[in-house]
Amino acid sequence: MDYVGVAPRVKVDHRVYTANEAPLHLFIDFHHEMSLMKNQPSKIFFCCTIPSSEGGETSIARSWVLLREMEKRLPEFMEKLEGVGFVAELVFPKEDTDQLVVGNTLASVLGTNDLAEAEERAKEKMACSSIELMENGSTKVTFGPLEPIRTLQGKRLWTYNIRGYGQKPQLGDGSPIPPQVSETYMKILNEIGVDIRWHKGDVLLVDNLSTMHARRPGKPPRQILVSICK
Repeated sequence: MDYVGVAPRVKVDHRVYTANEAPLHLFIDFHHEMSLMKNQPSKIFFCCTIPSSEGGETSIARSWVLLREMEKRLPEFMEKLEGVGFVAELVFPKEDTDQLVVGNTLASVLGTNDLAEAEERAKEKMACSSIELMENGSTKVTFGPLEPIRTLQGKRLWTYNIRGYGQKPQLGDGSPIPPQVSETYMKILNEIGVDIRWHKGDVLLVDNLSTMHARRPGKPPRQILVSICK
């Protein structure tokens, strides 16, 4: 399937893209690919053509382990989260840029500059609830309340990045997510995450529905190619 999402990428060939083109010194947080889209890939193929000269590892973490640890360490918060869900905001830039992790404009993602048409297409393709054009020309899209936990093949899995996508997420009842929750969440991911050190020619197949991935900061050059499928 074709990539539809917020990350700046270069299409190399049919169904083959570069990974996020944002500067390598930026950390790309743990996530399931296209988790905010209604049509989400089940598998991701990564292939290394140019390994980073330093750092730049792809880190992977099992979602069910993250959920288990969050419920163990923050039982009261998790009970509330599962009851009310959470709301995330994503701000799309005014112009396409490869200097940000979220670098695509909403028009690029949805294929239209018309706000009304974009809103219609967004609700068709994304798990969003509203779109707002900001004074600086960027576009804020609100998602949710989202259900953070899903069951797949009898296993309960964590679904979304609770730390948000550039904006501070809230619980579905409007209350903020406490800083200690975000800290515990990230601590667990760093404990359970496995950093894949790339070598030229390496291929990595990831189950996108049960495994999150992230990009550690690194130094250029680095090129990882990506292909996704159902």
